Amino acid sequence: MTELTDIHYALHIEPDLATFAFTGRLELTATPTVAVERVRLNALELAFAGCTARQGDVVLETDMAFDAARETLTIALAPAVERPFVLTIDYRGTINDRMAGFYRSGYRWEDQPHFMAVTQFQESDARRAFPCFDHPAHKATFDIAMTVDAALTAVSNQSVREEAVLADGRKRVSFERTPRMSTYLVFFGVGRFEAIQDREDPRVRLLAPPGH
Repeated sequence: MTELTDIHYALHIEPDLATFAFTGRLELTATPTVAVERVRLNALELAFAGCTARQGDVVLETDMAFDAARETLTIALAPAVERPFVLTIDYRGTINDRMAGFYRSGYRWEDQPHFMAVTQFQESDARRAFPCFDHPAHKATFDIAMTVDAALTAVSNQSVREEAVLADGRKRVSFERTPRMSTYLVFFGVGRFEAIQDREDPRVRLLAPPGH
C-alpha cells in the first residue's frame, strides 16, 4: 500500500430489500509513488461483472483475478501506471443475515414484516460490501451514493448532498464526502425510518423503525 497515496473511493450501491441482493459500482482513484503493475484489494462474498482502468484519457488493459480463499481481488494493469489513475469495478453481493458487512434486520410495522439493511464493517468486513484496502491503517476519503425505493430512507456517514428522482420511480441519494478515515468507519443503510433531529447540533439525529 505504500506505493499508492491520495486514495479515494466513489461508491454507488443499489440494494433490493425484496431479494436481499445488491449491485455496486466502485471508482477507486489513487496516485502511485512508484510504477504500479497490479492493485490488490480485499474482497469477500462478492461477484464481479467487470473492471476498467484509465490514466487520464488513456484506457489501460486490465486482468482481474479473484481469490476467494485469500479474500483478494487482484487487478493487473498494462502498461504500469505512474500517474493518478481510476479503477472502475462493477459487482454484486448479498444482503446477508449475519450482522457482518451489508446485512439485513427484520421488524414489524402495521402488523407486517419489513426489513432494513445496514452495515457493520469493524474491523475488516467492508470487503463484504465493496472491494477495498480493508485494513484500519489504510485511510481514504469516500463519496457514497445509494439508489433506493422512493418510499425508503437512505443514510450514510455524511449529510445528504443531493437527492434525485429517477425515471423508474426510485431515487438516488448522494452524500457529502467523508473525512479521511479507515474502511471500517464507513456506514450506509436503507429502510423505513422515523427521525428525531437534535435541536442543538444538526449533525446528530436518531433513526428508528416506524413506531419505535
